[in-house]
Amino acid sequence: MIASTSIEKYRFTFTAFLLTSVALLLPDPATAANLPRLLIGACAEEIIFRGLLQDFLSKTSFCNQGTSQNYFLPSRANVITSLLFAVFHLFSHSPLWAMATFFPSLLLGAVWDRHQSLAICIALHLSYNLGYYYL
Repeated sequence: MIASTSIEKYRFTFTAFLLTSVALLLPDPATAANLPRLLIGACAEEIIFRGLLQDFLSKTSFCNQGTSQNYFLPSRANVITSLLFAVFHLFSHSPLWAMATFFPSLLLGAVWDRHQSLAICIALHLSYNLGYYYL
Protein backbone atom coordinates (compact mmCIF):
# COMPACT_ATOMS: atom_id res chain seq x y z
CA MET A 1 0.00 0.00 0.00
CA ILE A 2 2.82 2.41 0.81
CA ALA A 3 4.59 1.72 -2.48
CA SER A 4 1.51 2.49 -4.56
CA THR A 5 1.00 5.76 -2.67
CA SER A 6 4.63 6.75 -3.28
CA ILE A 7 4.37 5.87 -6.95
CA GLU A 8 1.16 7.88 -7.21
CA LYS A 9 2.86 10.92 -5.63
CA TYR A 10 5.82 10.72 -7.99
CA ARG A 11 3.58 10.22 -11.02
CA PHE A 12 1.45 13.19 -10.00
CA THR A 13 4.50 15.41 -9.36
CA PHE A 14 6.13 14.36 -12.65
CA THR A 15 2.95 15.20 -14.58
CA ALA A 16 2.72 18.62 -12.93
CA PHE A 17 6.37 19.40 -13.70
CA LEU A 18 5.89 18.18 -17.27
CA LEU A 19 2.95 20.56 -17.70
CA THR A 20 5.01 23.35 -16.15
CA SER A 21 7.88 22.78 -18.57
CA VAL A 22 5.55 23.41 -21.51
CA ALA A 23 5.46 27.07 -20.45
CA LEU A 24 9.19 27.29 -21.15
CA LEU A 25 8.42 26.73 -24.83
CA LEU A 26 6.31 29.87 -25.06
CA PRO A 27 7.71 32.53 -27.40
CA ASP A 28 7.72 35.28 -24.77
CA PRO A 29 11.38 35.99 -23.85
CA ALA A 30 10.30 37.16 -20.40
CA THR A 31 9.31 33.60 -19.50
CA ALA A 32 12.77 32.59 -18.35
CA ALA A 33 13.29 35.88 -16.52
CA ASN A 34 10.03 35.57 -14.56
CA LEU A 35 10.30 31.87 -13.76
CA PRO A 36 12.33 32.35 -10.54
CA ARG A 37 9.78 34.87 -9.23
CA LEU A 38 6.89 32.54 -10.03
CA LEU A 39 8.69 29.56 -8.47
CA ILE A 40 9.56 31.46 -5.29
CA GLY A 41 5.99 32.75 -5.03
CA ALA A 42 4.48 29.29 -5.47
CA CYS A 43 6.91 27.79 -2.94
CA ALA A 44 6.33 30.52 -0.35
CA GLU A 45 2.54 30.46 -0.68
CA GLU A 46 2.32 26.68 -0.48
CA ILE A 47 4.65 26.47 2.50
CA ILE A 48 2.67 29.15 4.35
CA PHE A 49 -0.88 28.23 3.36
CA ARG A 50 -0.71 24.46 2.94
CA GLY A 51 2.33 23.38 4.95
CA LEU A 52 1.69 25.62 7.95
CA LEU A 53 -1.84 27.05 8.05
CA GLN A 54 -3.92 24.22 6.59
CA ASP A 55 -1.87 21.61 8.40
CA PHE A 56 -2.34 23.47 11.71
CA LEU A 57 -6.07 24.00 11.13
CA SER A 58 -6.62 20.35 10.24
CA LYS A 59 -5.30 19.40 13.68
CA THR A 60 -7.64 21.73 15.60
CA SER A 61 -10.82 20.40 17.17
CA PHE A 62 -13.03 22.88 15.25
CA CYS A 63 -11.84 21.61 11.87
CA ASN A 64 -12.02 17.95 12.88
CA GLN A 65 -15.44 18.15 14.49
CA GLY A 66 -17.89 15.92 12.65
CA THR A 67 -15.68 15.43 9.59
CA SER A 68 -15.26 12.23 7.68
CA GLN A 69 -12.91 11.25 4.88
CA ASN A 70 -15.17 12.45 2.05
CA TYR A 71 -13.20 13.28 -1.09
CA PHE A 72 -16.14 15.14 -2.65
CA LEU A 73 -16.40 17.82 0.04
CA PRO A 74 -13.52 20.09 1.05
CA SER A 75 -12.36 19.94 4.64
CA ARG A 76 -13.07 22.87 6.95
CA ALA A 77 -9.35 23.54 7.15
CA ASN A 78 -9.22 23.70 3.34
CA VAL A 79 -12.15 26.15 3.11
CA ILE A 80 -10.72 28.46 5.79
CA THR A 81 -7.25 28.33 4.24
CA SER A 82 -8.67 29.01 0.77
CA LEU A 83 -10.64 32.02 2.04
CA LEU A 84 -7.49 33.45 3.62
CA PHE A 85 -5.54 32.65 0.44
CA ALA A 86 -8.05 34.67 -1.61
CA VAL A 87 -7.95 37.58 0.86
CA PHE A 88 -4.15 37.53 0.73
CA HIS A 89 -4.31 37.98 -3.06
CA LEU A 90 -6.24 41.26 -2.65
CA PHE A 91 -2.83 42.90 -2.14
CA SER A 92 -1.66 42.04 -5.66
CA HIS A 93 -4.83 41.46 -7.72
CA SER A 94 -8.11 43.18 -8.42
CA PRO A 95 -10.88 42.06 -6.05
CA LEU A 96 -12.51 39.85 -8.69
CA TRP A 97 -9.25 38.05 -9.58
CA ALA A 98 -8.29 37.76 -5.92
CA MET A 99 -11.59 36.08 -5.11
CA ALA A 100 -11.18 33.84 -8.15
CA THR A 101 -8.07 32.35 -6.50
CA PHE A 102 -10.41 30.71 -3.98
CA PHE A 103 -11.30 27.88 -6.37
CA PRO A 104 -7.78 26.82 -7.41
CA SER A 105 -6.86 27.06 -3.73
CA LEU A 106 -9.62 24.58 -2.90
CA LEU A 107 -8.11 22.16 -5.42
CA LEU A 108 -4.61 22.64 -4.01
CA GLY A 109 -6.03 22.14 -0.52
CA ALA A 110 -7.72 18.91 -1.59
CA VAL A 111 -4.39 17.68 -2.96
CA TRP A 112 -2.77 18.61 0.36
CA ASP A 113 -5.49 16.81 2.35
CA ARG A 114 -5.06 13.68 0.25
CA HIS A 115 -1.27 13.52 -0.25
CA GLN A 116 0.32 15.78 2.41
CA SER A 117 3.00 16.67 -0.15
CA LEU A 118 4.32 20.19 -0.58
CA ALA A 119 6.17 19.13 -3.74
CA ILE A 120 2.93 18.21 -5.49
CA CYS A 121 1.17 21.38 -4.32
CA ILE A 122 4.10 23.57 -5.39
CA ALA A 123 4.28 21.91 -8.81
CA LEU A 124 0.54 22.38 -9.38
CA HIS A 125 0.64 25.95 -8.09
CA LEU A 126 3.54 26.79 -10.39
CA SER A 127 1.70 25.23 -13.33
CA TYR A 128 -1.37 27.29 -12.54
CA ASN A 129 0.66 30.51 -12.16
CA LEU A 130 2.42 29.93 -15.47
CA GLY A 131 -0.88 29.35 -17.22
CA TYR A 132 -2.43 32.43 -15.60
CA TYR A 133 0.60 34.61 -16.28
CA TYR A 134 1.28 33.59 -19.87
CA LEU A 135 -2.14 32.77 -21.32
